[in-house]
Amino acid sequence: MFDYMNVKEAAEKWGLSERRIQVLCATNRIPDVMRISNVWLIPKTASKHTDSDKTLGLGLGADDYITKPFSVTEVLARIKANIRRNTQYAASTTEQQPILQTGNLIMKLNEYSVTKNGCKIELTSKEFEILKLLLQNPKKVYTKEQIYSLVWNDTYYGDENAVNVHISRLRNKIEDNPREPQYVIMVWGIGYKLGE
Repeated sequence: MFDYMNVKEAAEKWGLSERRIQVLCATNRIPDVMRISNVWLIPKTASKHTDSDKTLGLGLGADDYITKPFSVTEVLARIKANIRRNTQYAASTTEQQPILQTGNLIMKLNEYSVTKNGCKIELTSKEFEILKLLLQNPKKVYTKEQIYSLVWNDTYYGDENAVNVHISRLRNKIEDNPREPQYVIMVWGIGYKLGE
C-alpha cells in the first residue's frame, strides 16, 4: 500500500494516466480526490476513529471505509466487492431497456415514457398501464372487467365508466383522430384491443 496526496500524484509516480486508476485508498484530503470520476475511494484512518469520521468520509463520496488495524486481504476483498458491485450496476444500466412499439407509437418502460413521431405524450399512470397492457399483448382482446382488474388491481363491480373514461382520454392523446382510432380499437360487445 502506498499513500499519495491525490490521484494525479499516484498516476505520476506509476507513469499511468489518471483515467487508468480505479481504486484509491486515502488517509485524508478526501475533497482533493473527489474531483476524479470513476475512482472508488476507500479512506483508511487511524485506530482512533469515530462514527462522525466514517459518516463524513462516506458523505463526501467514499465508497467504503476501513479503519486501522486492517489486513491487506480485507482491503483487497473490499476493493473486489466495490469493483464487482459497480461493474454489475454499470452492466445493468447499459442493457437495452424494454421498448414496446406499434407503428410510430413507442413506449419505453424504464423511462415510463411514450412518444409518437418523436414527440412525448404525457399519460397518467392508468392510461400508461392500459396502453402497456395492450402493447404487451397485441392480439388479445380485453374485456372492460379484465382491463379494470389488471390495471387497477382491484375487483371489478360492473362500473364501466372508469375504463371508458380512461380509454377515451388515452385515445385523445395518442390517436390522430380519436373518432376513428388506429391504436386502441373497440371490439363491439367484448372490449378493447391494440389496432393492427
